[in-house]
Amino acid sequence: MPGTIKETVSTLASKVTALYEQLVTNNARFDELRKYTKESLDEFKRLLERLSDKLDAAERDRIRVETELRSEIKALEARLNALSEQAMHAVAKEAAIEVMQRLMTQGKVTQEISAQSLPPLGRSEEN
Repeated sequence: MPGTIKETVSTLASKVTALYEQLVTNNARFDELRKYTKESLDEFKRLLERLSDKLDAAERDRIRVETELRSEIKALEARLNALSEQAMHAVAKEAAIEVMQRLMTQGKVTQEISAQSLPPLGRSEEN
């Protein structure tokens, strides 16, 4: 016979006790793991929020810088256009002066031509 009822009950009780200890240990490990996972996820969420805030700030800075650069480019283009126009008028004025001097030295300009009979160049010398 395998043993008495007392021995069987004793063996069964020790097995139940061992299983209960394993269950308690596993529950404690599971609770620790759950707590660690929750803390890790909370930290990850905080890091993501900080990263998102930094990305938002970087995007705002990029937009601000881009706007400033576009404004600066437009101002420089306007200045370049004004300088080009001034240079064009200066060249036209110089060309007109050279033509008049050549004509005068060749004797083709008479005293009958006055400044009032010449067509305007389009802009006054004040500009």
